[in-house]
Amino acid sequence: MSRSRKPPPRQRLALFAPLLAVLILGVGILFFMNRSPESTPEVATPAANSAAIEIPHIHGIGFSGDGQTVVVAAHEGTRTLTNGVWQIPAGPAHDYMGFTASDDGFYSSGHPAIGSPLPNPLGLLKSTDGGATVINLTALGERDFHVMGVGYSSHIIYVFNPSPTGSIPAGIAVSRDDGKTWAAAPVSGLTTVPNAIAVHPTDARIVAFATNDGMWLSTDGGQSVSRLPYSAATTAATFSVQDGRLWYGGNDLAVYDLATQTRTAVALPSPQGSHTLGAIAVNPVQANDIVIGTYERNIYRSADSGGTWAPLAQSGRAVAARP
Repeated sequence: MSRSRKPPPRQRLALFAPLLAVLILGVGILFFMNRSPESTPEVATPAANSAAIEIPHIHGIGFSGDGQTVVVAAHEGTRTLTNGVWQIPAGPAHDYMGFTASDDGFYSSGHPAIGSPLPNPLGLLKSTDGGATVINLTALGERDFHVMGVGYSSHIIYVFNPSPTGSIPAGIAVSRDDGKTWAAAPVSGLTTVPNAIAVHPTDARIVAFATNDGMWLSTDGGQSVSRLPYSAATTAATFSVQDGRLWYGGNDLAVYDLATQTRTAVALPSPQGSHTLGAIAVNPVQANDIVIGTYERNIYRSADSGGTWAPLAQSGRAVAARP
């Protein structure tokens, strides 16, 4: 029986070249498939400076940690106001819902920007660089949390979940470890779906729920709630980082002092009765610096706890603002 001759080295290399190409292609495909969505690079939107920047929606308002910048979640990314100048920051223009500022950035949910490789919806995400990049915490591609709140310093997260999602129970759910684990919050006494949730910046026991039936406060970590007096339909709420007071309102505005259990009415910008609040933010450094956003896409700022107001945006268009 004759023995087959081995091809010379050049021929052997030529024979294996197609196999090597297939192997390299396969490894590349596996690498792409195993990349985490949050590490996928995204195309940044150019920065812009203008006093006529459009604000299509107002899905939340907050401040940067140093109190120097107002941040508005505006349907297509964010809009920022620093030293009287409006900007569209560079970064993916995600449709941020449930936007809540924290001491190290912001938490949000919503839908990915056009052209983004991230699944829809965004689940629960976090950014620590002003939205240039986002980190998914849970429920990516599964849930869009429109109603959520986060403790500014505690980072305790409350969401309203319409139906069970993975490990997140239906109803009011709470996470105390950045979305890794979840538990149902009984909120005994709350009989209606909240329009907004405000979590105390440091006290894990305190959380508030803005509803069509008024403002409800829990001082036992969401176990039970009680209705604040003289509260009508409420659509927005937030806690002040500096003094822990609760700001809330709908067609009106009030501030509640938890220490003295007293409510103080605050006049909205004129004409009265023409505003429905969609967002309230209190500067974490200056407690008398308040920003409100309305469903009419108007934004106002007060430097004296609501004594006087100056417009920052009207009908969804940013206006020149004094620093």
